[in-house]
Amino acid sequence: MTDIDFVPINIQPLYGPALVGLVLTAFLSGLVTLQTFFYYRHYLKDPMSLKFYVFFVWLLEIVHLIVVFLFVYYYTVLHWGDRRVIEHLTWSWSTQFLLNSFITALAQFFLIYRVYILSRRNWPLVAILTFLGILQVAMGIWTSVDGLNGQTARDFLNFKVSQCRDFY
Repeated sequence: MTDIDFVPINIQPLYGPALVGLVLTAFLSGLVTLQTFFYYRHYLKDPMSLKFYVFFVWLLEIVHLIVVFLFVYYYTVLHWGDRRVIEHLTWSWSTQFLLNSFITALAQFFLIYRVYILSRRNWPLVAILTFLGILQVAMGIWTSVDGLNGQTARDFLNFKVSQCRDFY
């Protein structure tokens, strides 16, 4: 691609929110770390499986923070102003969607388990909540795979719901 063929895109709608997201992710990861240490100090009698579950969610949150940092660093530090690089999305773009979906799903499924226990085994409610949780994970996987299959920053910024009509 030559510079003559290149039509500049406005990167503010993409990288501005990414930078704000990095700051918020770092802040929230700090809160999750604080809650994790609080949990381990005060709930010594919880089952080992629940302690492992909490540790796994915390570990995924830290990995998510690292991936978001790598995404922002790649575009705003390593390749700032390089028009050929700005156009293409990297693996960290897709990975952060995937990690976010899994972290959210783990929290939601634990909440669904608690709803199941506290609602005296209300299966219809649990089935609806489980379906919505699985749908959320599926959409995260779809967004992640779409980014890995050659989606560009221009495609992301110009996305319209009407482009999805092939899926329904």
